[in-house]
Amino acid sequence: MHNHFRHININQDQQLAIDKISDFLKSEDNIFILQGYAGTGKTTLIKGIVNFLEETKKQFNVMAPTGRAAKVLRDKTGFGKTIHSSIYKLEDLKSINSDSKELAEHNIKYLFPIDLDNNAERVLIVDEASMISSRESKNELFDFGTNILLDDLLSHTFQTNKNNKIIFVGDPAQLPPVGDNQSKALELSFFEELGFVCQIAQLTQVMRQDDNLILENANTIRGLLKESSRSTIELKYDNSSFVKLETYDIVNKYTQLYPNPQIGDGVIISFSNAQCYHYNFAIREQLFSENKDIVEGDIIMINNNNQYTYKTQLFNGDLAKVVHVSNHVVEQSAPVYVEKNGKRSQEIIKLKFRKIEFRVPHFDEEISCYIIDNLLNSIDRDLTLDMTRMLYINFVMRFNSEQDRRKQLGLEKFKVGSKEFKDELVKDPFYNALKVKYGYAITCHKSQGGEWDKVFIDYTGRTGLSNDVLKWSYTATTRGVNTIFAINPPHLTTFSRLKISNIINVGKIPNNALYLENVNCSPYHNKEHHRAKSLKFWEVKDALETTDFDIINVETNDWLEKYTLKNSSNREFVLEASHRGSGHFINQFEVKNKSGKEDEELLETIFNQNYSTDLGLDYKPRAKFLESLYFIMRSCCQELDIAITNIDEQVGKYFVQYFLVTDSISASIQFYFKENGRFSTVMPKTYQCENDQKLLLLTEKLEDYAS
Repeated sequence: MHNHFRHININQDQQLAIDKISDFLKSEDNIFILQGYAGTGKTTLIKGIVNFLEETKKQFNVMAPTGRAAKVLRDKTGFGKTIHSSIYKLEDLKSINSDSKELAEHNIKYLFPIDLDNNAERVLIVDEASMISSRESKNELFDFGTNILLDDLLSHTFQTNKNNKIIFVGDPAQLPPVGDNQSKALELSFFEELGFVCQIAQLTQVMRQDDNLILENANTIRGLLKESSRSTIELKYDNSSFVKLETYDIVNKYTQLYPNPQIGDGVIISFSNAQCYHYNFAIREQLFSENKDIVEGDIIMINNNNQYTYKTQLFNGDLAKVVHVSNHVVEQSAPVYVEKNGKRSQEIIKLKFRKIEFRVPHFDEEISCYIIDNLLNSIDRDLTLDMTRMLYINFVMRFNSEQDRRKQLGLEKFKVGSKEFKDELVKDPFYNALKVKYGYAITCHKSQGGEWDKVFIDYTGRTGLSNDVLKWSYTATTRGVNTIFAINPPHLTTFSRLKISNIINVGKIPNNALYLENVNCSPYHNKEHHRAKSLKFWEVKDALETTDFDIINVETNDWLEKYTLKNSSNREFVLEASHRGSGHFINQFEVKNKSGKEDEELLETIFNQNYSTDLGLDYKPRAKFLESLYFIMRSCCQELDIAITNIDEQVGKYFVQYFLVTDSISASIQFYFKENGRFSTVMPKTYQCENDQKLLLLTEKLEDYAS
């Protein structure tokens, strides 16, 4: 095997790993685990192993958990498929309630049993093994084997031939699988408890460094995962490899670098789907200012696997470039039984479809398909289960209509659930319409297994020191090859003891308690209106998404807001309340046309709830010690679900005041400091709240930092 590494300089770690893998392939052992930090040469070893297996005529499979990771592997080694496409086979589409005359009752389930047909002796190489789930992952629409991916991979490998071998490769510091909190595929003890004979090797020496701070900072984060007690984190910055960037600079910087984005260009990685939605919206607003809909030149990310409908296999996480867009939107609908507030009722669900053509890197031809327009332009990550059912029921309706037409022509009529039905379902353009989102900003889980020359990382919401937060930061940081633009990066240093006063109850909210500069005007407000009116609209609209209420009008006056809503029964509700100069609705919203129904209480609860809305604060501390405080406050507030609504920094008066949403509609903490930057006194205040538990917990956390 060593002959296949003669052309590169290998370090001691790699040499030891090569020796162990060589011995493993000759032995009767079952499983080998190759753990390695980012940049330690794991892929280099995979390529050498593949070359060795090719030369020795041994059968092998190279795979990864996601389409993106498989593509990266394929680009670097010449081989790479997804685990799902390698170990499962589509056996059946099971129609549920197909005999029911009630169309809304119809449903479907895809059955993918484990492929146990290959009896040849093989070596399986599985990269990005940290992403393999060891927990049951149930889905109402799909059954993949036992629904436990790691168990099924072992069954596929060893039930067919006990002499088979698996080499798991990965970094245990990366994010664990979605829905799992551990990466069992990289744990020796997990396999030994199952009776497998295993070996392990670790790569710790970073090979691709070249004075690049990306891997240095990644290893700083990784090192904290080994420490049981953590109190500080400080990353290093320069002007080329790890560059600190302010939130308000992200969109401009991205569009300056990529005025005509291509697949593989830089990407923004953010914690939540909501953050990604807003970044994608802002970037497209600059790139395609007059086009809110998808246009030629857009970069999109495919959010669902499709291996059977189009000219090539498409995988969740694939990026594509749009080359043509139809202006025509097609609407499809179907009745679906939905459950709301514990009640089951039939509802007509509608989705809009648009035809586009796009290119993906692994295929030379343009691919034409329908996309689901609603999802693309929605803040939601995916379709709801009810929407997915609608796609199937809609197909059943169209299929039955076609069978009626065939009957009139004297042709054979086919039933729902028949082979002909299933064949048509697999190629139906609407049922198989791609679920896509814009691909300029993506979540860290979506980025896993990929890498980009330049990566913008917004660490907001992931700046603490817990294991899951550090793994997120590490995974995101290691997606960059040459440059990371770091936004709100983790930063924590110890500082002097604070004297924290008791909470003061105040009767007035300062007018600067809300930072509203980044709040977009609602459809019912303009720039002349107090921006808090728009903030309330967006908060309420978002909260109403899971209900059957729709806002149909908002009347706005100087201080008074009057909302008119309707529910699915077409009943009208009118709510109104007034706000103060600060923008806070002190007098709560009330339903004015009450009739004593539960719906009225629900609406009042939604309208009067204290929402922890991210107001996109453009705060840049003017001193190092204020920056440390900012990090601590963000970390503590994130843990307690407290929103920071504004920060008033008064360096000349030696204080900085944080305005918050706690159990009170408004609270604040005022930090006083001395000329040398040492904090002295902290004064917490709450507005008319006798028992502000969130503010109390926040002061307790600050005491922990100060002790």
